[in-house]
Amino acid sequence: MYLGGNVVAIIPAYNEEKKIISTITKLPNLVDLVIIVDDGSKDRTSDILKKFDGCKKCVILSHKANLGKGEALKTSFRWLKSNKYALLLKNTAIVLIDADGQMHPDYFINMIEPILTNKYDFVKSTRFHPSLDIHVMPLFRRIGNRILRILNKISTGIWNITDPQSGYFAMSGNSLSTLDFERLDSGYFVENSMLYLLGLNRSIVYEVPAPAIYEEDYASSIKYKSFIPQTAGKLFLNWYKRIGLTSSQSLLRLISFICLVLFSFYGVYTIVYLISGRWSHLYFILFSILFIFSIICDYLDYVRRM
Repeated sequence: MYLGGNVVAIIPAYNEEKKIISTITKLPNLVDLVIIVDDGSKDRTSDILKKFDGCKKCVILSHKANLGKGEALKTSFRWLKSNKYALLLKNTAIVLIDADGQMHPDYFINMIEPILTNKYDFVKSTRFHPSLDIHVMPLFRRIGNRILRILNKISTGIWNITDPQSGYFAMSGNSLSTLDFERLDSGYFVENSMLYLLGLNRSIVYEVPAPAIYEEDYASSIKYKSFIPQTAGKLFLNWYKRIGLTSSQSLLRLISFICLVLFSFYGVYTIVYLISGRWSHLYFILFSILFIFSIICDYLDYVRRM
């Protein structure tokens, strides 16, 4: 317990036999409940987790097959909402920590304080704060994150985020109660889909600096050459859906939606002209202006709510 509130840590784990024990044992003592979801691990992770069967504040949940990080999150959220903790969610901070040991436990309190003091409902860590040395992150990962940062801002309408791919985040019990978490992506797109759902709710996301820990033998299981273009496509589709679904919430959002519809119309015309061998500067200019204006209106709507 911390600041009079409950603290829950959620740890999705898949083939983390080398790191799972240290990840759990390094959690601060203020954590009241630890939910570990074994996502169909094929190594010794399941056997190692049996050592925590007698731990009063540990809950071990298991998938028979590997379903993905998003499904592991959904399983833990369902458990929270269907047990005695459902009654305590109004005064609870829920923190997601990956089992690979990359998320620094020293920054745990910085994540939960804004939630338990009722300042924010969602807090996300950032590895790109000016006070941190980002060069500890592999170069290709830095480049990929910067590209996805811009695309995420457009897609989610949350314009202050600097590290959308960071999986180290905290949320309030109230936020969980209103979040349609069953719509979360099952795999590595889960962080992006979380931000998309928060954007639909017009939530304000607060960021705190927290460096990641990269060891010499670190190797990400994410294949970035395919992950980045696939994620970019999903973000583009989410942008369309979000603007359409929230167009009635404000005048600026409505203008943004109208511009987006016209952008699509002139975009098709531009493609048809290119295929037919004819080039129209007018259509291209209109296409570009509508795209930019739609984004500007969406941004101004966010600033207005800050």
